Amino acid sequence: MAQVVVVFGIAGACRICEISQVTLDDIEDSGTLLMVELKQTKNYVNRRFVVTEEYIKFYRMYIVLRPAAPKDHRLFYAHRNGKCINQVVSKNQFHKGHETVANFLQLENANSYTGHSFRRSSATLLVESEGDLMTLKKHGGWKSSTVTEGYIDESVAHRTEIANKVFRTCGSAEITPDLRPGNFPYACNLKPVKE
Repeated sequence: MAQVVVVFGIAGACRICEISQVTLDDIEDSGTLLMVELKQTKNYVNRRFVVTEEYIKFYRMYIVLRPAAPKDHRLFYAHRNGKCINQVVSKNQFHKGHETVANFLQLENANSYTGHSFRRSSATLLVESEGDLMTLKKHGGWKSSTVTEGYIDESVAHRTEIANKVFRTCGSAEITPDLRPGNFPYACNLKPVKE
């Protein structure tokens, strides 16, 4: 179950409350893609995301473990003693999952990971892979640009791109330790500070 929660959380920039409400009716398995629709979101706007072929295997392995005659259409059922029981997983049980994943990855302060960790991680991964503002807003269902701009501003890839653009305007990328006038390649636009 934990693998499916991680895949859904990252693929859909999901909040824990959204993952806990996913039902079998919200999932369409086309064979090569898994289309998931989040119907109960914080801002009341349905959101869709896709799980690619590489990660569908976790979903399919989990589906086989579900009870034969479930009481509810919700996707996630509790496990006890290695078996799936006929009881849905509560939102509180999902919150413990972040700590479990953080412990597995041997991250420091594993207990500090919250129900928002998948959402933040998903947004960061998208921005680091050069996702733009509009793509990020659509992915996470954000209406305001303020939050998404924060993810872009914090992105190492974005900061690196800015640094490359700044230094590219001055010419050569060779930096010499000799800082005497004429030897520093980026001195092209340096202006003296007026006292």
